[in-house]
Amino acid sequence: MGNRMSALATSRFCGRAAELSVGAGRAAMMSTVFHARCANPGNYYDEACLTPEELETIGTWQPPADTSFTFGKDTFTLRYKDAVKELEVALTDTAGACSADDPRSITVGHLDMAWRIDLPDGRKVAYVGDIKKTQWTTLDGPESLQLIAYAFAFAALEGCDAFCCGIWQATEGQWHWGEVIDFDSEQAGKLWDEVKHAASNVGGDFATGPHCSGCWSRLRCPAHLLPPETFVGTSLECLAEGAERTHENMLQLLTLKQRAADTLKVIDSELKAFANAHYGIKDGNGKVWRAVICKGRETFDSKRALEVNPELQVYMRQGGSYETYRWMKESK
Repeated sequence: MGNRMSALATSRFCGRAAELSVGAGRAAMMSTVFHARCANPGNYYDEACLTPEELETIGTWQPPADTSFTFGKDTFTLRYKDAVKELEVALTDTAGACSADDPRSITVGHLDMAWRIDLPDGRKVAYVGDIKKTQWTTLDGPESLQLIAYAFAFAALEGCDAFCCGIWQATEGQWHWGEVIDFDSEQAGKLWDEVKHAASNVGGDFATGPHCSGCWSRLRCPAHLLPPETFVGTSLECLAEGAERTHENMLQLLTLKQRAADTLKVIDSELKAFANAHYGIKDGNGKVWRAVICKGRETFDSKRALEVNPELQVYMRQGGSYETYRWMKESK
């Protein structure tokens, strides 16, 4: 079996991306719990893995809302409660559907939600949605290969003639849908070639590039990070395998960290200035790094509220303790 569908976006360019895609961070765990909340309201059996602060955060995220589409004179409403949810799907190398354990399977995944719409003209359209924290969680949005692979698989199961992919932005509480793509179109053929290539792109050399920014495993990738053996004879020698850690060389490393942080501020300033002057920085693969205006989040002015009504103090609570590192006077 090839790459899992969740790794297709980076596996398209790097044959080693999928093998690094193991384990999950706190953001992924929060997403998993939120998905379970949406699919099984009231069944919070897996929430013990989150901290109170993390539970409070996902409590502000919004479950998928109903959405409607119009074809000619007909309007179709997609309701989350009616969707096929948390469905395991798999694809063969001919874009057919199969089970995950089928020897013909080239990629497997679990889609969040999907619907089939039967149009008056006899065509069937697969609508496949994916829950993301924000619109920035995946830069490709509805054009993500992961979501497109889900759509190919679900459409094959349902015998559909076309598909449409969408992202539910849980923080913003809104849908972002792509276009309807007919399977007999040139675009569908191109997308399938990309899915098939990414699914079979296993092994070989690491390949770094702009796509690394979308790879959740980049912080443990030997090609993305400096390999430890290059530290010998440099200011990073204390990080080399077997090197002794002392107060002296750790102080040097701490100083180097601050220098690097200051250097990054200069780099960041130059990048933004160039992007603003040249309408962004292009990666050559259809993406551009540029400024985006984001809607500010609503906040509650607790200080002002308490001034108006001090009795609200009973609803205030202290957040959990946390660690921070800074210079301070040494204890005697």
